[in-house]
Amino acid sequence: MGLISITLITIVLIAFVFSRFLVPDLVRYYRIESIRIYHEFRESENNIGEVVAVITCSILIGLAVFVFFKGTQGFFAYCLSDNLIDFFIKSRGVFSSAGVEGQNPFIVSNFIYGSLFNPLIQLVSIYILVEMTKRFMLRLNAKFKSEFFSATSLVYFSFFGMLVFLIFDTVSYLQSVSIINTLTNIVFLLGSKLSYLIIAFGIWHVQLLKNQSYTDALFSDLKMTGFEKALITKPLWLLLFTYIVSVLLNLPLFLGLQWNGSIWVVFISLLGGIGLFFVLLKFTLSKGYNYLGVYMLDENREHSLSGIRQVKLLTKPYIFIVMIGIVLFSVFVSVKGFFFYFFYLLVFGSVLTALILFGYGITSVLNRSKLHWKIAWQMVKSVIIALAPVLFIFLIIITIFSGWPKSISEGDFSNYQTAIVDAKGNLIYKANSTSENPSIPISYHELPEFLVKTLMYKEDKALFKQNNLLFNRTNWHGTSINFLLGRGGSNINQQFIKNLAFKGFFPQEFQRKYSEMLASYQLSMVMKPNEIITNYINNVSFNGGMGHKGIINASLHTFGRNVTQLNELEMLYLIFTLHRGSTFKTKDNIIQYKEVQGYPTEIKEKLLVYAEKWYEKGLLSKKEIKKIRKQKINFTNTKYRLNNLASKNVFLDSHIDKTLNDGSIYISTLSKEIDDKIMLGVDAFYDHFSAQKKQGELELYGAALVVDVKSSKIIGHYGGNGVVNLANFGEGNPMGSIVKPFVLIELTEAGYEAKLYDGKRKNKRVANNYNNKNSNLYKNTKQILGPSLNTPMNNIDEITEPISLFKGVDRKFELMNIRSDQTIDLNDESNYVWNRINYPLGSRRMTIWDIAQAYQTIFNDGTFVELNCFNSIKDPFTYVNKSIPVEKKEIYRKSNTKEIQEALTTTLERGGTAYSLNKILPAKRYMCKTGTTDQFQHGYTVLCDGSTMIVTWVSYGKESDDQLKFGLAPIPNYSGGGSAGKLAAYIMKEISKR
Repeated sequence: MGLISITLITIVLIAFVFSRFLVPDLVRYYRIESIRIYHEFRESENNIGEVVAVITCSILIGLAVFVFFKGTQGFFAYCLSDNLIDFFIKSRGVFSSAGVEGQNPFIVSNFIYGSLFNPLIQLVSIYILVEMTKRFMLRLNAKFKSEFFSATSLVYFSFFGMLVFLIFDTVSYLQSVSIINTLTNIVFLLGSKLSYLIIAFGIWHVQLLKNQSYTDALFSDLKMTGFEKALITKPLWLLLFTYIVSVLLNLPLFLGLQWNGSIWVVFISLLGGIGLFFVLLKFTLSKGYNYLGVYMLDENREHSLSGIRQVKLLTKPYIFIVMIGIVLFSVFVSVKGFFFYFFYLLVFGSVLTALILFGYGITSVLNRSKLHWKIAWQMVKSVIIALAPVLFIFLIIITIFSGWPKSISEGDFSNYQTAIVDAKGNLIYKANSTSENPSIPISYHELPEFLVKTLMYKEDKALFKQNNLLFNRTNWHGTSINFLLGRGGSNINQQFIKNLAFKGFFPQEFQRKYSEMLASYQLSMVMKPNEIITNYINNVSFNGGMGHKGIINASLHTFGRNVTQLNELEMLYLIFTLHRGSTFKTKDNIIQYKEVQGYPTEIKEKLLVYAEKWYEKGLLSKKEIKKIRKQKINFTNTKYRLNNLASKNVFLDSHIDKTLNDGSIYISTLSKEIDDKIMLGVDAFYDHFSAQKKQGELELYGAALVVDVKSSKIIGHYGGNGVVNLANFGEGNPMGSIVKPFVLIELTEAGYEAKLYDGKRKNKRVANNYNNKNSNLYKNTKQILGPSLNTPMNNIDEITEPISLFKGVDRKFELMNIRSDQTIDLNDESNYVWNRINYPLGSRRMTIWDIAQAYQTIFNDGTFVELNCFNSIKDPFTYVNKSIPVEKKEIYRKSNTKEIQEALTTTLERGGTAYSLNKILPAKRYMCKTGTTDQFQHGYTVLCDGSTMIVTWVSYGKESDDQLKFGLAPIPNYSGGGSAGKLAAYIMKEISKR
């Protein structure tokens, strides 16, 4: 059963109960009065056209006051809302604790608006409707010096305006969902709208109280208690009572129980609502306002229409001044708003005039009555003058909307997902999101021009012209009247608003369209068209809402590529998936979105139909249509996922600033191209050590960083094949001989010549060299670092106090933002011997991130530049790229670092610890340092060609008790150079192919 059928049946049932059991005499009066008027004016000497024109005027007054009512609702929603989306939700006036979070009726501002202000606005609007109708009638009586319109005429004719008001407001909230929810909504709607009748009857009663005979009749015809007498004879008390009844009648609709997911809650709510309506209506209508019908059925009770105002604010001389002031205020605040209002005022005035004249003329001709156009024109004039206060109030509302529009707040973009892209825009990481359907934002200047252009052709041709002076029916200052013309569809402003408010679920009713228009109008004030497109394209769902929110996710999940890498035909496809439903319709088929991969040719045929039409209209160029005709739709056949190791995701996530807004886009220094080459190097490394990759339960782990020396940017990363990022794992591991260059440079920084004795000394403990041989000679920096001698590093105390020197090394590390090693206490005198021997041999712990930071400073001639893996961050709301500041400072003298650099070239010479790497590395000058820790547990290598540095680490480990443990067996070749060095060399070999 359709929505219209359910609505009509429900209305008929309620109308029957209403007329039969609640106000039978009042209904009887309307029937008798209609018959009387028809017979009285049916004869040719009378002009029934005048009656039709009066009814038309009453209906037009009802329509105008209905618009005023909606505008006033919007104004109160404006005053109580925090932002544009909150305004849209409130002005829509549909509340439910089971729906959108902002629609919860128990939010304080929603409660004030929906349960208290809304019935008050109803009361005021119906009062204005009756008052405007009365002013219209009084003016005609005065102009024609007659008593044609009486007090009972006001009751009769204003009912038509009020009935139109009630019908329009009821229809505007109708929704079709499940049968029980729909029925309950209709009942609650009609119950709440019956409050309009209560209000109207109360106001009519107040109008009739101005006639003494009516008051006398009340006391003579009715038996009343003292409370009832006080209530019906005091207008303010009566209106207050009417307001309370109105609040109660609106309560079931306001609480939104008809939208609850439980059918039993809805059913019980329906029964309760019907009971509440009947009790309230039976008391207020049957015992109270039904007397209006009794009174008016007595033909002897005809009274003149009183001109006394119930509320008298201004005397006549000041009204014109106030109106001029309102116009000047509107022009001063917003010329655009005033012009917008004035245009629609002219349209309304023209339609009003045409309908009154047409209704008068056609019915007069049909009744063969003489035409008196002066009467019809006077009716037109009288209606406009009667409505003038309402029209000026509406001007004030539009002016406020125009001068101080609500804006979109950052909190409304709750679905944005932080992401990292490389310099070419390739997505390399997506952060976790609490949103069910997150979106990765993209800025306007990144969107392909063809995509933007065809999106406009498909969804909103007038978006970029919305602020033009000339009217456009699809998008003029954000508003669209397409739905009034039966063409459906919202413009991009409206789609953007509803997508932010409802997150994919879009209730279908006219009230939503009206609220969209109010919000979209204000949106046109606060956002430029390109900003609207940007926010729209980032928040709308593609592919029928298959979890693909935002153009980036839609493109990745559909084609496996960023939208910037799509061809024109593929862009067209995405645009044509911007609608609800789970299917894509072609000429001969209905295709499920999850099955489109099998129908690229058929889908292309449909898209070409539209493209050819656009080409014929001159919207597409010849070059564009030729390209589209040749192109193919290359759907991805696999579920999209980032081709990242888990360790890389952990690495990237650890560098994201968690205090920033969700949706920030990080432009990374990492390169997908280099990362791919790193993985080729890693594969070659594991192939080389395939026999040693596993030792029982142990596995050979490795990690690598690739750094651009000058900028200190991380351009490549390999954190291991597991779920833990080993590039900066924990507190690090002992760094072995990797520390030696920093001890030696500290000597030279202190003014000493780095010449150390390579031999045993009496009564001094020193470590052996790796070959257990000593030259018993003094060795310089080259001679120490090339073969990575240990013994000389223990003879530093011949030159200076070693612990103080090591503290200096640590202070330099601190300047490089390298964490201290909590396992070493250089101030502990009891550990003096242990520290003297082990610190210069690498007992200090560092991650390879720390090692890369330290060596960057040496290879950059002593200038420390903080390691970084991001070039900039793009704000998801302003789309402005903000450069990330990088700390710089001078740590070592350039001459001293040059000496170290030169020494590190000798490690690749014969006798050097990295000599074996020459078989892998391309012919080139390199600086290198290897390191092996005690018992060969960890191996390191730092390899640099002058511009690019690679830092690697290897160790055997295993997972135990959900923890990774390393250093559990000697590394391959018992050498850092022979293990980690191989990993660095294979990576450098691949990178050198760039």
